[in-house]
Amino acid sequence: MRGIPVKRLERETFLVREPGSGTRGAMERFFAAHHIAINRGMETDTSEAIKQAVQAGMGLGIMSSHTAELELEAKRLSILDVQDFPIIRHWHVVHRKNKRLSSVAQAFREFLLKEAPGLMPGITGAKD
Repeated sequence: MRGIPVKRLERETFLVREPGSGTRGAMERFFAAHHIAINRGMETDTSEAIKQAVQAGMGLGIMSSHTAELELEAKRLSILDVQDFPIIRHWHVVHRKNKRLSSVAQAFREFLLKEAPGLMPGITGAKD
């Protein structure tokens, strides 16, 4: 089914991450903004457990597509075409303001800022 209305998700069971998880927080904010109450079927502290439970038919899960890359490629999981998805999360590279980065840390920072736009559409470069 294409273009599944978000409201339709109220009829599904969701397998969710633990309280305090960034994924759970993003999911809860998204559903609250859409005035949707979801049915939580299982709570776990790992994405792996959610993937296994979804494959076992226990419900739906929300996670990064990168987290499920192998399962998507093997066609053990699929991404539903839900309106207003995907949920966008913002990641930041941070470091202590007045501390000089080691050469390894500086190389890692530069790598992230260079490669991130190619990995995720809509990502921009550094803000110092």
